[in-house]
Formats: sequence, structure tokens, C-alpha cells
Amino acid sequence: MKQPKPFGWTAPMTWALCVLPVILLLVHPYDAQVSAAWTEHTTKFQQILASSTNMIKSGYWLVLALLIWAGSAFYLKQLAGKPASVLIARAREAGLYLFFAIICASIPVTLIKYLVGRARPHLLEQVGPEYFSPLSASYLYLSFPSGHAMMAGILMVFSLKFLPRLSWLLVPLCFLLTFSRVVVAAHYPTDILAGFTIGVVVSLWLYNFLILRNIISRG
Repeated sequence: MKQPKPFGWTAPMTWALCVLPVILLLVHPYDAQVSAAWTEHTTKFQQILASSTNMIKSGYWLVLALLIWAGSAFYLKQLAGKPASVLIARAREAGLYLFFAIICASIPVTLIKYLVGRARPHLLEQVGPEYFSPLSASYLYLSFPSGHAMMAGILMVFSLKFLPRLSWLLVPLCFLLTFSRVVVAAHYPTDILAGFTIGVVVSLWLYNFLILRNIISRG
């Protein structure tokens, strides 16, 4: 009887998702205080973060990943029977991985956003940090979890797996861009913690899943 292939899920991933609610409960009492303190843009650092926040907009990266995947795959097809560039082949794997990481992580994040319906910090003075409007389609009630933070988590894993020589720069940048969502009053700290964790866990699982099926290589 043919044995099923491993799914790629690991115990640390389960632990991360189990511990996450505890961390959120511990951080939640400080949501309003941190948001109020960091949204005034009184320093140059805050201004830079605010102006850079859309660098982790998932829609941009989804299109870029698709272009890299499709472009490199088309180029490799033209080289059928000829020696292919290792760099181009790796680019195809990177584009494929990043594209599906965004798709897979966006599904739970989007579902939770609509089911929870948390008010964004823009409404902090009006309704406070604990106002929820489940199933609301309004942008103002889609705060938890953060989709941008999810993207930052994906990019952090991507840099570690595909650009390890640049990870010393890209990993801290991912953390800073995640926090930029608090600076622009789009999310509370708990929102970005949840989004970032989901992005990391899902992208790590997908990497294992694709490796185990020889769809991508370890590089």
C-alpha cells in the first residue's frame, strides 16, 4: 500500500498557534496606550515608518511573485534541451513559493478579519480598542489580524530560505515594517502580532510541503 507523503506540519508550528492567544491576552491591555503613543508622528523615525508601510502590501507582492514565476518559467521553457541557468531556475521556485504563500496565508487572515470585525485604531477615541462588528465589510472594522503584518512574516521566511545572505538586513526590516502598521493607526499591536505569526507559520508549512514533494529545492 502506498504511504501518503508527509504534510509538512511540525510541532513548533502547533505550539506557535497555541501560544499566540496567550501572548495576545497579555499584550491586549496595552493596545490603546501603544497605539496612542506611536500615531502622533512626532519623530523622523515615525515619519519614515509611516511613509514605508505599503512596502508590505500583499497585493503588490502577489503580482510581483506571479511575474517572477511566470517569466522565469517561460524563459526555462524556451531553453528546453539546453543547459538552464541555476539562478533562473531558483527564481522560478522563489516566485512560485511566494505566490502560494501569500494565497495560503491570506485565506485564514481574511476569514478571521470578517468574522472578528475589530474596529481599527482610527476609531480609538470613538469606540475604544475593544469594539467589534462581526461580518462587517467596512475597512474600519477589519483590524484583526493585520494583512500587512502577515505579508511581513511571509517575507521574513522568504528571505531566510531564498536570500539567506541578505537576511541580516531583511529580517529586521520586516519587523520594522510590521510595526509601521501601528504607527499609521491601521492596527493595534495585537493585530500585527497575530498577522505576523500567521504569515510565518503558514509560509514555513508551505516551504516544508513543497520541499517534501520536490516542487522546490532547498537551494
